[in-house]
Amino acid sequence: MAGKTIRHLNQLEMAGLVKLAKLQPELEYVFRHALVQETVYDSILRSDRKKLHRTVGYLIEQIHPEKGEELAPVLARHFLSAGEYDLAYPYLIKTGDLGLKRYALQEAIHAYSRAIEISVVTKSISTTTPEQDLQAYLQRGRAMELNAQHFC
Repeated sequence: MAGKTIRHLNQLEMAGLVKLAKLQPELEYVFRHALVQETVYDSILRSDRKKLHRTVGYLIEQIHPEKGEELAPVLARHFLSAGEYDLAYPYLIKTGDLGLKRYALQEAIHAYSRAIEISVVTKSISTTTPEQDLQAYLQRGRAMELNAQHFC
């Protein structure tokens, strides 16, 4: 399997669609152009995309369990794209917390808002408690206050 994957990556590289970004600590390729990446992504069936996002999320959790906070934005995005809202929620909260800590206030507001949306508004998940939802509201309010956003 790995040999076949490497062959395919080499073919894509020779065709000029991807380029080798780095060898260490892990082999990494990047698309040469965002339009190529978008075209490839859009060509994948929606159901297959969900499976891929779910798999990538699980693999990142397994390979880098110690980097849960640092990789929270990536994990939240993959689990949201997979429709795994129960798994995405804690990563959205961690993303918001990380944004607050770094004063990336728009990122924090967006992450908390998304967590609130899937938990409270759309009721897409059932594993959160009212206390967790309240905390998400309070943290989003804090980020908005720091960002000088006020509602009348």
